[in-house]
Amino acid sequence: MSARLPYWGVKGFSSVSRSRSAFARVASNPLVYRAHTALLGRARLEAAIAPVVARVASPVDDGTVVDVGGGVAPYRSLWPPSWTYYVVDPDERVADLTDDTGTIRRLTGAAERVPLGDATADNVFMSAVSHHLDDATWEASLVEVRRLLKPDGAFLFLDGVWNPRRWVSRVGWFADGGRHPRSTETLEGDIGDVLTIESVDRLTLLHDVVIVVARGERV
Repeated sequence: MSARLPYWGVKGFSSVSRSRSAFARVASNPLVYRAHTALLGRARLEAAIAPVVARVASPVDDGTVVDVGGGVAPYRSLWPPSWTYYVVDPDERVADLTDDTGTIRRLTGAAERVPLGDATADNVFMSAVSHHLDDATWEASLVEVRRLLKPDGAFLFLDGVWNPRRWVSRVGWFADGGRHPRSTETLEGDIGDVLTIESVDRLTLLHDVVIVVARGERV
């Protein structure tokens, strides 16, 4: 499925991997993550995905969202307050975060092994996760999304994409904790191999960003 891309695009990346790893450990802290995403343009991104969420959530009054790799759940407010919102994240620190809404259920788990039953979710949401996953894990996570979705459910995916022509984006990827950015074509192709893509939107922040809505099994 995925075509492997050079992470930084220059030789000798391993010589700086230790410093990047140290930076990534700091950046993964939930409080640091909030500040980091604000600097990357979260307000603009939220404005772009809000109408998409409204569209995929509108048919259901009392639904369920599974936010895969959801961390601090920064986009919880976009879904109806009556919905149950599962945050599944491998970072155990996330489980200790408080929830003022009373509608967030925090679980420790991996993108390819979500501790919930089949057909649990009206919506599965994955934001800024795929670039942290190697090819095998990314592909397995899409199969897991298909398992979690109800028959009429929707997968809402967004992430930055690899664009070597934008040097600012390349610097951003170097500083990011994820080592597996992919092109728009690769991401859309991989999702389309498992699910049926309904819509694709794009915008440019620090990185180029793709927003995909997909449903059901590929036909």
